[in-house]
Amino acid sequence: MNKVARRLVAALALFLFASCSSMPQGQILGSVFREGGPVTSLGSASRLPLQAQVTVVPVGGETRDGQTASTDEEGVFRFDLSPGVYDVTALLDDGGQTTLGPQRVTVVSRQTVRVDLSFLVP
Repeated sequence: MNKVARRLVAALALFLFASCSSMPQGQILGSVFREGGPVTSLGSASRLPLQAQVTVVPVGGETRDGQTASTDEEGVFRFDLSPGVYDVTALLDDGGQTTLGPQRVTVVSRQTVRVDLSFLVP
């Protein structure tokens, strides 16, 4: 094989390796809400969004390996993550230490996993 052909093969192999090693991400999409409490005039219990800090940590990983995001005004959060298994927890912004979860989820490339964390009120 001549020099040009070897360089071409090496460049192609490097390109293929790089494209295989960067697997597309998946997504966790979810919400944090309060469910229950007084019955409304429609006869059903209320469901209200909650403000919280949501953390995802890879299973077997350290907390420092995770990511944290705040819920929006609708109680919704979103993470773009590498495929793997994660624990999802939420710390409510209630002035206390109310924690919801953990809930274990599997993130798959190019797919969205739905996670809803609820605080039940009798």
